[in-house]
Amino acid sequence: DDSVVKSYKISNIKPSDAITKLAEFYKAPAVPPKLIANDLTNTVSAVARPVEVQYLDTIMAIVDSPVPQVMIEIKLIELSEQASKSLGVSYSFGQRQFGGNFNNTGAPAAVSPGAPVSPTGSLALSFESLRNFTSNFNAQLNALVQNSKARILSSPRIATQNGKVATFQSTETAPIVQSTQTAAGLTQTVGQLAIGETISVTPVLIDPVTGYVTVNLEPTISSRGKDVIVNGNPVPETLTRAVKTTMKVKSGEAIVIGGLNRKNNTNASNRIPLLGDIPFIGALFGANSWADSTSELIIMVTPYILDETGNNPTRMEATTESSVN
Repeated sequence: DDSVVKSYKISNIKPSDAITKLAEFYKAPAVPPKLIANDLTNTVSAVARPVEVQYLDTIMAIVDSPVPQVMIEIKLIELSEQASKSLGVSYSFGQRQFGGNFNNTGAPAAVSPGAPVSPTGSLALSFESLRNFTSNFNAQLNALVQNSKARILSSPRIATQNGKVATFQSTETAPIVQSTQTAAGLTQTVGQLAIGETISVTPVLIDPVTGYVTVNLEPTISSRGKDVIVNGNPVPETLTRAVKTTMKVKSGEAIVIGGLNRKNNTNASNRIPLLGDIPFIGALFGANSWADSTSELIIMVTPYILDETGNNPTRMEATTESSVN
């Protein structure tokens, strides 16, 4: 037996995953040589004949090639009803018009106490934009924020690899009392209801040559309404809206999903000073009122392709252009 042993240092994937991919290069009845993975040392050892080692050298370089990476920049923007109208459905700025219309299919969902529901259709605005749209949109957005007509709820950045899911979650938990009828009687437990925003972004195709990125977007928005009484316990009404979309954009360009309306219920308490604080009878000198307001939530997603060093040439280029101009 003229077999030799050769070890390969793995840099971009797990050695065990490398062996799985190596097996795909051997078609029956061909059998791959004996391969041993060591995830602790990031190596794959092969016991093979010299001619097989030459073939392994070639396919190992393919298997261990760098996996394209992308940085996802997400902005959650809440607009007042007035600000939403000022931006307009077309989101046009200056002389540039960005096509795209609201698509509202199906009937609106009913609201069930304590149980999030999704509408039968989706209400979303999405379009492929040009790079200067991002700067124009940010300029318009900053003006609205300064005038208290809009607010940026969060603006995280997440780096992920091609085909890997990146998830951003901004939620708060509300305690709810859950009643369960058993043979022994009524049992009550305290559960947690998550309310807020969850966004899953999956780059399914990253092409560093052309600079285009295809991403799957799955934002889910839930909001809390008034409490209703169920079996003697207050249970919050919740409304959940979910959108699924796949977009192909160039690195540094924005994807915008809009039309996610939120209805906010605010409880205001007005009391007469001192008299309203008197135990038992203080309620006679005050009043509680609910105020309804509507706002629009806009999700702005901008992918940036990262190079092998983890830098972002597109973002650096845009920053340089801004500083020069």
